[in-house]
Amino acid sequence: MREEVRHEVQAIFAQYSGPLPHPDLLAGFEHVLPGSAERIVRMTEREQSQRHELETRQVRDAFWLGLTGQVFGLVVSVAGFALAGFAAYRGEQAVAVAVAGASLAALAGVFVYGRRALQDQ
Repeated sequence: MREEVRHEVQAIFAQYSGPLPHPDLLAGFEHVLPGSAERIVRMTEREQSQRHELETRQVRDAFWLGLTGQVFGLVVSVAGFALAGFAAYRGEQAVAVAVAGASLAALAGVFVYGRRALQDQ
């Protein structure tokens, strides 16, 4: 009579995610090269600090870019409507309507374009 042989295979999967290696791996690095764990932690801290600095700079630059765009938009709008008012005062109704209409159309276009750009993000 023949004996039945059974083999059992077990697979273990572990996953770790983070800016630093898993503590077991970090301990392994330290074991192979003393002082390497501290160097890895310092490197990770510098990288994280640099990333935070870049993100802060991006937010600040985006704020100033938006504010600058609004200020220039206000200046162009006021200049356009002032020119339309001056043309109307001089009796050039057609020019006044054309300049005021172009200013309004430009404002509406920028508003719609800005809304679409925000929705696409």
